[in-house]
Order: sequence, then structure tokens, then C-alpha cells
Amino acid sequence: MTRNVLLSLSFCLLTLAGPLASAAPILTVEGAPAQYIPGDTFSFYVTLADAVDLASYNIELVIAGDPASTPGSDYDVDSVLPEPPASCYVFGSTPQDKANYLYAVNTEPNALALTLSDFHDPDGDFNLDPVTTVADVNDCVAVVGVITDSAYTGPLTFSFDTSTLQLDNADVQPIAGFDEVVASLAEWSLSINAVPEPAGLGLLSLPAIFLTRRRRAI
Repeated sequence: MTRNVLLSLSFCLLTLAGPLASAAPILTVEGAPAQYIPGDTFSFYVTLADAVDLASYNIELVIAGDPASTPGSDYDVDSVLPEPPASCYVFGSTPQDKANYLYAVNTEPNALALTLSDFHDPDGDFNLDPVTTVADVNDCVAVVGVITDSAYTGPLTFSFDTSTLQLDNADVQPIAGFDEVVASLAEWSLSINAVPEPAGLGLLSLPAIFLTRRRRAI
């Protein structure tokens, strides 16, 4: 079979199948430990990969304990960094690209919400400059450190509040695939249970995550 015939067949197959579907953006938590030690600090990444024309975001991560827990006492957000030392921030690595706004408030008796929000205007001209995020290149929204009380041994559950989620382009409209992101997060959560602390052994303290970035399929 000649090359021209093969090309013609390939074209026909693509025409019948329609345009190739692009991957929907993936918002998730990566690098979290399977278990935590009460009284210790652990950390993880909030990542957003495959987002096309992203110019601004507002992401609310909900951290919940057991029904009897007290946010801010039994567990709390210890630190939030826009990026680790090896840069992978969604909006770049120059100083003006690191304005990652955040705050944490109690949303329920046993939960708190960490809000991450930023927009990309490196020139300061009020014209947002969209980017495309690529896994392991520039998909990091934040590195979050969580501290727990030594007396708290309940689970910690992480989820995203889709009612406040915004992933917008330069026209302040949802980016392509936004609805798919919302649908994927509707039933998503990640739970981490406590374990007794082994003598002389720390588990994934905050500096440890800066040494190795390990992908975790969720």
C-alpha cells in the first residue's frame, strides 16, 4: 500500500471520528502522605494541569476533621507558598508573578477553607496574560503545610468547594473544560488517617517535600 493511500485512509478516519478531544484540566492534591503523625506538620501540592488560557483562579480547599474536632486547634494551615524552590508556579517564577493571595476561615464546626486566588498581569497594565499549564512544568498553585495537635488522632479529609471555584481566561470567562473540572471534583475527596509517632522518626515534615516531588494518582 502506497504512502498516499495510507495518508488518505488516515484522513478519512480522522474525519469520521471528528476533532481530537483535548484533555480537560486536572485540579487535585499531590504529594500528601498516606498517614500523618499527631503533632507533626505535613505538606502537599495543590496542582492544576492542562489548563489552557488560564489568566486567573480562585480555588477553595476544604480541610475537615472528625465531627468533634476544632479547626485552628486540632489542625490548622501552617504555611502556604506559591511555589517550591524549584519553580513550577502556574503564573511563572519572577517576583511579580508570585502574588498568591490566600486566607483560611472556619466554614463549619469541624472544617476550614483555604482560599487560593491570583491573576496573571506581570506587566501591570490591567491586561491579563493567559498561560497554559503543563504537568510537572508549571502546574503548581501552592504548597500547603498543615499542622496538627499532638492530642488529635482523627482523620483529615480534603476536598474542593466547586461552588466558589473560578478558573478564568483573560475575558473573565471560564476556561475550556471548566465544567469537566467541576464534575470531576463533585465526588472527590482525600482522607488521611493518623498513626502513632515512631520513636525518632518524622513523617514527611515540611522541608521534606522540597527534596522530592512525587506524583500521586488520585
